[in-house]
This record gives sequence, C-alpha cells and structure tokens, in this order.
Amino acid sequence: MEKYVFLFGEIGGFGVDTASILKEIAQAKIDKCDTIVVQISSPGGYVYDGRAIYNALKTSGCNIRVEIIGQAFSIASYIAMAGDEILIADKGEMMIHQAWTFAEGNADDLREMADELETMSNEIFNIYVSRGADETKIKPYFDEEKIISASEAIEAGLATGLLEPLKAVARITKSNKSSKMEKTLIEKLLASVNKLMKHTIKNAMITADNGDILYFEGDVVEVGTLVYSDEALETPAADGDYVEGSTTYSVVDGAISNIVEAEVEVEEAPPAETEEVVALKAEIEALKATIAADATAKSELDSELKRIKDVLVTEKVNIVRKASAVKHETVAEKMKRLEAENQARYKGIK
Repeated sequence: MEKYVFLFGEIGGFGVDTASILKEIAQAKIDKCDTIVVQISSPGGYVYDGRAIYNALKTSGCNIRVEIIGQAFSIASYIAMAGDEILIADKGEMMIHQAWTFAEGNADDLREMADELETMSNEIFNIYVSRGADETKIKPYFDEEKIISASEAIEAGLATGLLEPLKAVARITKSNKSSKMEKTLIEKLLASVNKLMKHTIKNAMITADNGDILYFEGDVVEVGTLVYSDEALETPAADGDYVEGSTTYSVVDGAISNIVEAEVEVEEAPPAETEEVVALKAEIEALKATIAADATAKSELDSELKRIKDVLVTEKVNIVRKASAVKHETVAEKMKRLEAENQARYKGIK
C-alpha cells in the first residue's frame, strides 16, 4: 500500500503545514504502508520544519520514494535526501546552499549566530554526502547557491534517476499463477474495465427482448468480445442489434462492436420532512388563521365605524335643517319687538 505526501510551496510558515505532514507520516506508519511517496515542488523554507519532516520519514519504517516534480530548493532538497529512491522530473530542478538567517545584536551575538550557522551548514552538507552525493561535485553548488538541472542532480548523486511515466502491460489468462500483489492489480484492472464499459455479464449469456439468446466468450462483455448463438460457442451470432432492457448490443462479424446503455430517468422521491419543517408548517398555518380572523374583525369594525359615521352625518343634517328653520331677528326687529312689549306692559296688556 502506498501513501502520498505532498510538499508544495514553502516549508513551514504560511506554506506547508508541518504538523499536518507529520500526522500523515505517522498515520502511514500506523497503517504499515509499504511505501510513502513524497512529491516535492518547493522553494524551501524553515530549517527546523524541514528537519522534522526528514526525521519523520527516516524513522517511519516505510520505503520512501521521493518524486521531485518541480523544484527542490534549499531545505526541500534536504527533505528529499530521506528517500530510498530520489526521482526528479526531466524539467525539475534542485538547489542547495549554506544556512542563512536574519540577525541583530552586538558583536558577540553576531559571532555566536555565525558559529551556529556554520554548524548547521556542515550538518546539511553532510546529509547530502551521507546519502551518496559526490562531495567534490556538490561543494561548488553548495557554496554558490547554483540551480541544478535534473541531469546535473543525477550526475552529482543528489538524485537516483529520472521521473518517467509509468508504463505497465497486463496479460490475464486463467492459467496465470499470480502473486498476491499481481492478483490485486488484476482485480483493480477488471474493476476499471467493468466501470468503463458499464456492463458485466454473469454466466456469459443474455436473453434479448425478442427472445434471441446470446452466448459470450468469457464473463466480461466489452467491445471485441466474441458472441455466439449456441451454448457450445460454435456458431457466431448474426450481425445486428440485440436489445436487452436498456442495453443495446451491436454485433458485427461475430463480435461486439458497440454497447449502448439507454439513460433511465429516475424520479427522486421528495425528501422526508423533518420535525422542524413540520413544526414550521404548523406555525405558518396558525399565522394564516390569525390573519384571517384579524381580517374578519377589521371588516366588522369597518362596518360599525361606517354605521356610526352615517348616524353622525344624519344628525348633522338634521341640526343644520333645524338651524335653517329658525328665523333670524335683526337688531331693528328686536328693538321694535321690545318697544311693543313695553307699551303693552304699561297699558296692562300682556
């Protein structure tokens, strides 16, 4: 079983999450993977992050295959040295260099930092050499920070070979005595073929909708499979199309020339309503009932208000009419009336 680990981008910092990579390697160790494939395309990064990943790979107990598919610069090239096999793409590149850092402080601080950098540089260089790199060839690369091509990396011993496309040919016969791994590969191959052709026939025969029976050579039906009209597999089936349900098999010269699967539309059942949906629907219905009741009450109130308004209007009209019926008395008329009343009073006439 293979486990892939991807180192794409800066190692550590805001790039590759070192903790996640270490967890993946630990899980591969727990799963007892045969091989961990480390694919690298990185400009480098932090030394301590790279060292942790390198150590985790070296102590995993798994075979390590490093595939440099782009760059393996700086600390990424250090990680690559954990590989039992280090393959680099034809257009891939490597770059090795002495350790460096940013520093500040007094003279003593800087001298101490320089000593630490020198120690770290020696350790990094020794990793390349102990892995099998040619010390004489890689020393200029290390000191000059030169970008190294795939061929130069292989020649210098920093890589073991070119990363090339995998070419595999499988031949399956009933008489093959395969190893456990070969059987697994065969099963995967057959599964892929079955999925691609979308059709596997058990017992090597079908009955077409018109009653014709087709007998196939083998258990897997695909383009090129020989087909017969008799169980003894002696008489080739006649050319034509044979329909079985939603599948049409086209036969030409006694072999399957095409397989067509009709698309069947399946009506999806509506999803079951959750308790929350049912409760919401009930709440909506209650609100609708409340709104309807409010509408009825409003209608009744409007009717009552209209009745009161009509009464008030009627009363107003009556008042106006009564007011218009009273004769208006002018000042002259009032003086004349009062004079007449006085004269009558003096004469004893009421």
